[in-house]
Amino acid sequence: MFVLSLLPLSGAGGAWARSAGGGKATLTVPAVSTSGEGVLGRLTVRVERGSGRVYFSADPLTQLDTQSAARTAALVACSLLGVDPSKYDFYVSMESDSMVVGGPSAGAAMAVGMVAALANLSLRSDVIITGMVNPDGTIGPVGGIPEKLRAAAAGGARLFLIPAGQEVVIESRVVEERGPFWVSKRLVREQVNVTQLGRELGVEVMEVMTVREALEVFTGWGIEREVAGDVSLPENVRSEIASWIDSYMEAYRSASAEAKSLLAGISSRSLGGYVSQALSSADREARESEDLLAEGRVYSAVSSAFRAAIEADRARLVARMATADSPEEELLSYASEANRSLSSAEALLSSLEPNSLTELEVLVGAWERLYDAKQAMAQAESSYKEGNLIPAAEWLCYANWRAKTAENWASLKVSGGPPPSRAGVYRVASTMVYEADSVVGYAATLLEEIGAQSGFLDRALSSLSMAKMAEDDGRAYAALGLAAEAISYATLSIHTAFATADPGSLARAVSEESRWLISRVMETGAVPVLALSYLEHAEVSESQGDLTTALLFYELAATYANLDSLMAELQPSPENPPQTSPALTETPRSQGPPQSPQPAEFDRTSLVAMGLLGFFAGAAVTLAITKSKRGL
Repeated sequence: MFVLSLLPLSGAGGAWARSAGGGKATLTVPAVSTSGEGVLGRLTVRVERGSGRVYFSADPLTQLDTQSAARTAALVACSLLGVDPSKYDFYVSMESDSMVVGGPSAGAAMAVGMVAALANLSLRSDVIITGMVNPDGTIGPVGGIPEKLRAAAAGGARLFLIPAGQEVVIESRVVEERGPFWVSKRLVREQVNVTQLGRELGVEVMEVMTVREALEVFTGWGIEREVAGDVSLPENVRSEIASWIDSYMEAYRSASAEAKSLLAGISSRSLGGYVSQALSSADREARESEDLLAEGRVYSAVSSAFRAAIEADRARLVARMATADSPEEELLSYASEANRSLSSAEALLSSLEPNSLTELEVLVGAWERLYDAKQAMAQAESSYKEGNLIPAAEWLCYANWRAKTAENWASLKVSGGPPPSRAGVYRVASTMVYEADSVVGYAATLLEEIGAQSGFLDRALSSLSMAKMAEDDGRAYAALGLAAEAISYATLSIHTAFATADPGSLARAVSEESRWLISRVMETGAVPVLALSYLEHAEVSESQGDLTTALLFYELAATYANLDSLMAELQPSPENPPQTSPALTETPRSQGPPQSPQPAEFDRTSLVAMGLLGFFAGAAVTLAITKSKRGL
């Protein structure tokens, strides 16, 4: 049994969202038997009014990733139709006459079946689909397509849907050779064009990128996805965000000037090279900030200015350490400054409560950044205790400036949209954390099946862990932001691990979904500032050819828009009316999240014994997160 807790999408399904009820759908699904032959099974989906549970049964039994796919399919189906999954129970049954190889390849079929059951749609019986379902509604790659196609043809299918990018696949088959006194068998791997194979079998093969596309093929019914109005940041918000650039650029110039003045006094060639490299990186980011601002890309411009400040600051800090009598004391002095930045940001965030959906989203983003800063502080402490002062310096610089971005977002003056209820915020936070747990678990299972490692999945696991801690601490806003990040990174880990579709086409597909979701939020009167900012950053990254970063920020934009949609459904309770002021309201400070590591607690014993040269053992290390296109 699986408990489902997913995100309803306000207004997404129009009349269908309002009238969706219990129903049933049956599809023929292909699989590969344990003997390597393609076989057909029957997938039955039944939906009833309920409390948001997903029940899965299989005969014969199947593997965990197939079961996990049912939960993700329910997420996608409900998001497409705009229904509240907590009001339904989903019953999924898979039956086959043969033992089949487990896997998530029925995920897309499950999602199509769930939409059909919810919306009472008839499905074509001559269409068969194979493909796993991704949390963003795209269809992921699967194995055994030629075998499944042959089984579909034998079963009378006229149209066979496959994941985009898998028209040409590798098929392994056993070739038997007979001699006068012997029989030998060998495994042969051959390239197969499944479109051509389909023609030979009398079956049309079609690639599909999304569940939305597959649904239209199965039903002839397309879910409206018209983007209404201008999906971009309003001018007043753009102006305020652009005003942040000055402070970051001033910090960049000041830190760069000092680092350059200290450079001549650095005796170590490796450390001098490190500082010079950091300064060059800062200069590149500063120039990019100016160019992006001239293009009107304000969020991306301020993000580059933010990274310029970090790079220049770490150059200055390392230069100070390299020329100081006590590098350790120089580092600890900066750690105290970083801790003050975190404390200041936490005090500000703890004093605020949102009075509109727009303010809620901004505060969620601010809390997520504060927790990001706290995690960086923990990394700095760990590096320090290991005797690696350069990595510690890098993490400290990031923590210091990341805390400042939290204050930036918390201070943003913008309102709009319905007021959220405090009880509703906590309920949605619990929902989001549970959903993140499901999506991250699904990604981990899929990647484990193919033996893949992913830094994106590691980031998702870290964000999920912090989201759970924030929820336990009563920090609902932080939990919301961290859960959204976990979902986005987990989805990205799936896309990068199973990279068969054209990256540009995939980015465009997710971009279209993001725009549509954001436009639905804007219809409520809210200004989804973070979702719009992430959308802009994704577009900039895509134009620069950085499709991985583009895909990440499209995912973040869509996830934040989904979060906004869910919050828009919630009205404040009578006992908790909204405040009348349009600005974020100050409230008595409550207990905050776990405290950041204090510099005074750093263990110096092992460092003193190592000598000064040991302090710079990590001089070649560059902080990965500042090299990435992490946004403001």
